[in-house]
Amino acid sequence: MTGPRVQTRAEVEARVRGFLTRLHSKLASRGRCFSSGAFVVHIPQSSTQFQRFLDGLLAHSSARFGAKTHDDFQVLAKLRARRLCRPACARDITALRPGRQREFIFGAPLAGLCGPADASAKRVLLFYTFQTNSGAYLYMKLESEPALSVGHAVSALSRYVLKKSKKSQFAARRENAYKNKRGVAARTAMALSSADVRELWPEQAKNSKEYDASLRIGYEFFVPAAAAVRLL
Repeated sequence: MTGPRVQTRAEVEARVRGFLTRLHSKLASRGRCFSSGAFVVHIPQSSTQFQRFLDGLLAHSSARFGAKTHDDFQVLAKLRARRLCRPACARDITALRPGRQREFIFGAPLAGLCGPADASAKRVLLFYTFQTNSGAYLYMKLESEPALSVGHAVSALSRYVLKKSKKSQFAARRENAYKNKRGVAARTAMALSSADVRELWPEQAKNSKEYDASLRIGYEFFVPAAAAVRLL
């Protein structure tokens, strides 16, 4: 008995590009698209199709080296301390099993994901998986340059040291927004999350509320498991 056929890099890239393109198109159709920010996808446990999607990403990506950023879902102390639901979180996190940060580099940049007015071009998908009491998740963030590149170093210096943000007509959906004004971030993030679900996947409102009440740490965009399967 033979196992599943090994996926080629071209097949994996086509699948990843398709998933991200459909996701951004869905957001753009409701005026909710963003060119800077992060997605947290609830991994559907019973979908062999999504597991194959993950397997392909892992097989054709490389481990990310250098200084770690965007690791709030990888360090238990950070995740516990930075959840916006504190102090009344619906579920405590007693265990966190994080995967390693990895980068998938596209053969050609993903450009104009939010439409003709979007001038950004993304060459890299930063991702990692993590698991808590409430399930398994996939963190995804599109970036312009690989971590070990001059362009990425300059961008990181500008944002994290010089505190300069890129100007864009599209709202940013970063998970680390809490670092500025926690109270404002919490109220805004929860309102955004509720609006996301009402606009895009109204039948998934319960899943989104559970995520907000246990794991949300900022403005990251949550994708429910059922929605993730439909995007493949």
